[in-house]
Amino acid sequence: MVRMLLLEFEDTLVGRSGEVVRGAPETFSTLQKFVLDDGESLPLCLLSWSGARWKAQGKSASEALASQLAELELRTFFEPFEKRVTIGFVPNAQGIDRALLAESLARSGAGAQAEDSVVVCGAEADARVAEEVGMHTFRYSIESGSGVRFADWAELPLLVATLFRAAREKNRAAALHFYLSERKGLDTTSLQPSGDGGIWEGTANAWQPISTGRFVAFDGVHVKLPVRITLRLDSLGRIERLEQTEPPSEDRDEARNFVESLAQHGQIATESGAGSKNATHAVRVDDEGKRYLVRRGFSAV
Repeated sequence: MVRMLLLEFEDTLVGRSGEVVRGAPETFSTLQKFVLDDGESLPLCLLSWSGARWKAQGKSASEALASQLAELELRTFFEPFEKRVTIGFVPNAQGIDRALLAESLARSGAGAQAEDSVVVCGAEADARVAEEVGMHTFRYSIESGSGVRFADWAELPLLVATLFRAAREKNRAAALHFYLSERKGLDTTSLQPSGDGGIWEGTANAWQPISTGRFVAFDGVHVKLPVRITLRLDSLGRIERLEQTEPPSEDRDEARNFVESLAQHGQIATESGAGSKNATHAVRVDDEGKRYLVRRGFSAV
């Protein structure tokens, strides 16, 4: 049973220049939706082992770290701050130690024991310390090494969800919705497990290119169309295989007619600025040059 999630600050959440690692805030928003097996919310906690670093800023260590978290737009994930954030003050510390882990458990108020806790850290040595006291660990790293590693923050909720029992399916559904949206461009409309073997089935709206001979400027633009999806998960909860059906032909025809109607009435604004000032839709282009039709005022790419 999992009762708390503990994240390391130094080697995990921030890069070398002090910026938040890509994808971490969105992942925390998903983890906040997780529930424990007893129905309570999953507490997110933070530890920092470099207390001297914060004291050197002319404030108390707590004030300095709280200010930094606020600046990085991370503080709201770790409230109440007095319970959810623990700072270590061991001189010349190079990472997590057992005493700091024990203090984090006691401070959190989550009623968690070591075996009920998940530690997310960066260094292999830190993961080893946590594992030695019985904690579950996931290591954020793009390098090889022991233990369960992830290089994409969107995968972390999938890994954490596997550790639950009664709440596993509910948390896994939230993790899958998030991952499929962030990494596959799929807006799931339904998703549920199907039998044994880690199979999940559902429906989603997927980006599909539309052909139109009437308006060459918009030929090949992508629109969202309904599809059926089937997922196979591995033993760690990661997506091992994703299968996706083609949209029904009548939906493609309807989408083509919709795009042509918008184009005919000047309701599509392009990235170059062409199009009516009163356009209801716009064409957005991603880094790979793919074009997407989106409603104005919405960011969907």
